[in-house]
Amino acid sequence: MSNKLGITWNDMKDRWNGGPLLGDDEPEGDVDAAVRFLLRKLPLLEQWVTQGVVDRADVIDVVFPAVARVLRNPEGYERESDGSYSYGMSSLSASANVWIPDSDWQTLIPYSPLRPGTTGRIGITRGWGWPA
Repeated sequence: MSNKLGITWNDMKDRWNGGPLLGDDEPEGDVDAAVRFLLRKLPLLEQWVTQGVVDRADVIDVVFPAVARVLRNPEGYERESDGSYSYGMSSLSASANVWIPDSDWQTLIPYSPLRPGTTGRIGITRGWGWPA
């Protein structure tokens, strides 16, 4: 499998410390799904990476946690208990779906007014108004 950005599991498997992967296949399908998700939401991302506007390493930094969340909890369990011990996680973190948090989107959008050092437009209305 491959995706338009050429990101593979090999680009990120050194970061994986979640134990052995289940099954024989490396999670290329999950990586491809995460990249397709990014490209659906940011259709210009491929162009931005090609032009150097967005660093490919930043894209990998966003894709890896999305894939790792799926690999760590492929069944999407929110709660687990064994006798008197129980464990729970937030439903968003437990999701077995690829998702990207808002903070990561800001990494990938090159001209966001929320990113320091970028430019934007501000509209100003002339005049003063005093409440009556």
